[in-house]
Order: sequence, then structure tokens, then C-alpha cells
Amino acid sequence: MVDLTCRKWRVRVFILFLLALFLNLYLLRQDNPVEYSQSPLQRNITKEQEINIKYCGSPVCKFLFPGYVGEQESKAQLHIGNIMRLAEKTNRILVLPNVGNSRIGSCKSFPFDYYFSLESIRESAPGLKFILQSDLLNWLEERKKAYLEHGNPSSHLIFIDAGQDSKSNFITTGIFDLTNSKNHRHLCIDPFYKPDELPKIPEITLQTKRIYWKTRAERTQVGNFLVRNFKELESEVLILHYNLRFSFVEELPPPLVYAKHIIDRAHAATKFIHPYVAVHWRMENANPENMPNCAQKLVLYIQKLRQKHKIENVYLATDYNIEGGPSNSGTFRLLTNQHEEAINILRKELNFYTWSKLPSPESPVQYPHSESKNSSNIFSKEHETGASILGILDKLVLMHADWFVSGPSGCCKGSSSYTNQIVDLRFRIMNQQEDEEKLQQMTEKVEAKEDPIELQEEDPETFREIFTEFKEEEDLESKFSSTHDRIMMGNEQAKLLNTGDKWDID
Repeated sequence: MVDLTCRKWRVRVFILFLLALFLNLYLLRQDNPVEYSQSPLQRNITKEQEINIKYCGSPVCKFLFPGYVGEQESKAQLHIGNIMRLAEKTNRILVLPNVGNSRIGSCKSFPFDYYFSLESIRESAPGLKFILQSDLLNWLEERKKAYLEHGNPSSHLIFIDAGQDSKSNFITTGIFDLTNSKNHRHLCIDPFYKPDELPKIPEITLQTKRIYWKTRAERTQVGNFLVRNFKELESEVLILHYNLRFSFVEELPPPLVYAKHIIDRAHAATKFIHPYVAVHWRMENANPENMPNCAQKLVLYIQKLRQKHKIENVYLATDYNIEGGPSNSGTFRLLTNQHEEAINILRKELNFYTWSKLPSPESPVQYPHSESKNSSNIFSKEHETGASILGILDKLVLMHADWFVSGPSGCCKGSSSYTNQIVDLRFRIMNQQEDEEKLQQMTEKVEAKEDPIELQEEDPETFREIFTEFKEEEDLESKFSSTHDRIMMGNEQAKLLNTGDKWDID
């Protein structure tokens, strides 16, 4: 009987204890609903996990950091697309490196969003997690402050090279000597390590043979190899020295969209010269002896074009620095008298614009990061270096010209990713303009009928062709209104007359 009574009292005490505990948790939840909405595991996280959650959204951080990306901005975009896919497939957070001097890499001076739109990356690659290089350094700094002796992350340095002269594939491993000045020039990763630890980074080098440039199947094989082996590496940071010259993924993300402040700056400048013919002349790798004759032929081409289309203004973008100083390309170093003679012919015969000759807008468009000490003159700061943001501004002006022409074989480099990007976008713009003309006609009909549903009943085939994206009938009128707004904004863009042309030298 005594045992039974004791047992009842124990049960009652236990129940009262649970009630008190639940009441205490409830009161604490009211005081701090965010913290106590987390799971018990999260409430008992370590300092390391707390820092990781802040920067990575999870207790464990695994980054892919392309410290060096080969080639200039236009082709580097292709490489960044491959690296984005690699980060997605290996479940790593991509660290977007700095930019500058028409390059992408950790040693550059400006954050990634100085050149490119982060919002467009979120839209085009929703499965990709990314941070900026400055965020990675902040993560590192917080770790060091919290752990002192154990602040350095585990890491691997991975070299991937295209192997232009290699007849076989090979992989090597070793220890990377960061104290070597040649290596240090391309990878500014000193903040990751204490001075006595610099020579101790595990290194992996992948060299591919030339055949992997040629066939899609073997390029895909390289991609699968990288994904499989990257997944096996447990290091927190994979530092990538990337110098492949081909794509190893079948489906790349869309091209990077330039930052809004750059697009606004180009748009504000080109308003002053519409309509205009835009000329892209890349002199690098062409025979210097051909340059004067090429210039004469370009003059004749422009003169005929002016007569036919009544377009007087000409915009010239070239890797030869017309204002003097270094060339507008980081790889164009052999400047000759023939190059100067060709430019003098154009100066004499054509009254052309360059970026520096375009009127400045009344309200200068500036880089939005006001905390930057150089935010007020960030465009001019980088322009002083020669190969710079000027190449991007030129590209945007060329993309939106009424007529676009580039150099033929013999006058310029045979194939240019820079020119190809311009032609591709102009093709898309022209297709969009054709669609918008159809939509404008549809708008006029709808405004006359005052009922888009009635128009659908009268001309279902045309309606279905134009509005294929409108899946739900109840949303039709609101979606139609937003499409109409898009037409009005599109009308500010000059109607393009061609995707691209070459001037004749025969």
C-alpha cells in the first residue's frame, strides 16, 4: 500500500514538472519567437556552426571559390557558367570572385556585382547558392576571431588546365608553394593562411589532352570526372585555378546580365546618337600590313550605308586605344605604325564617336554601393587601366545600334566571342521586336473590342500563338496588361535593321 502511494506521488510530481517545463518554454517562446522556433539541435549549436549558419544557411560550409578564371570577360562568362553548374552538382556554395580590368578573379579590385547582376543569377539559376568574395573573407575573419588557433578552413587548391600541347590526360598531387611569385600573381588567397602555413596547401592538377576540345562526348566525360571527384573532397574551401577553354556541361545557364548601373549608363549615353551605325574592329591577331586597306574599305562601306539608310552617326569600338595609352585589350601588345595609319584614315574620312566622345548624362549613373570609397568615380577609376569596363560599355552600345558591322577575315581576328555575343543578342532583340509588333497589333484590336476574351473567340489561332504563356483564362486580362506595359518599354529601343554584317575588302 505504501509503495502504491509513493508511486502515485512520483507520477504526480513528474506531471507537475512537465507542466512547469512546458509553461516555461511557452513564456520564453513569447519573448523570443524566432530563437525558440528552432529545433533543439539548432539551439545547442557550437560557435562554429553559428558562424556557418550565418553565411551558408547550414551548420556546415562547403565553398567552391574560382580564384582565377582564364581569359577576358566575354569568354570568362562561359567559364563562370561551367563553374556555376559544377557548384550546383557538387552541392557547394559558389563564391563569386572579384572583377576588374575586363577579368574575373580573386586579385581584382571590384566586387562581382560591379560588372554583373546578382538578381539575374538568382532568377536563371534558382538552385545555385552563392556569396561574394567579401562574404567569404568575412566568414574567415569571424572564424579566426572565434577560434584563434583553429580559424583556418580546410582547403584544396585545384588547377584545371586545357592542355593545348598535351597528348595525354594526367593528374598530379602535391603541395602548392604560395611563396612562388608566379603562383601568387594569379591567386590572392593569403588571408586563408598564416605566413608559416602558406606552402602547405594540398594541390591537385588536372591536365586534359587536346582531343577534349573537339568532341562533346569527351568534354562531357571531363565534366562527369570533375563532379565525381569534387564530391569526394571534404575540404571546406575548394580554391579553383580554372583555365579550361571549352564547356564541359551540356546545358549552360543563360549568359550573365550586366549590372543595372552599367546598362543605365550605356542607355543614357546612346540616346544622344540614335540612329547610328556601330562598328566593332578587333585589330589584334590581324596582319598589321592589311590595316590601312581595311580602313579604306570600311570608309566606303559606311558611305554606301549612309546613302541607303540615311544614318549619319557612327560609333567605333576597337581594341586599339584611340585616345592613346595601352590598348583596350589585355592581350593586344604589338601596336604598329600601320595600326595608327588605319585609325588616322577613319579620323579623316568619318566623323565617328567613341565612348569618351559620347555626352555625359545630366545625372551620372554610379555604382550603387555607396560604402565604397570610389563610388563617386568608379567608372573613371577602372577606365584608367586600359582593358576595363570600357569593353562592356562598348558592347552594350554595339548591341543596341540601328546597324552593326564588324571586321571581315583579314582585317580582324577570325572568330570573336565578343562579336558573337553581340550578334546573338541582336538576333534575340530583333525576334522580340517582331513579337512586340504583333502584340501591338493585338493591343490595338483589344482596345477597340475592349475585351481580350472576345478577340480570342474571333481569332483563336493568332491569339494562341502570341499568348502561349497565358495558361489560365481567369488571369488573362491582368497578364495582358503587363504585356502591354512591356511593349511600351520596348518602344524606347530603336528598331534594329540587322543582326550583324561584315564590311567588304575585295
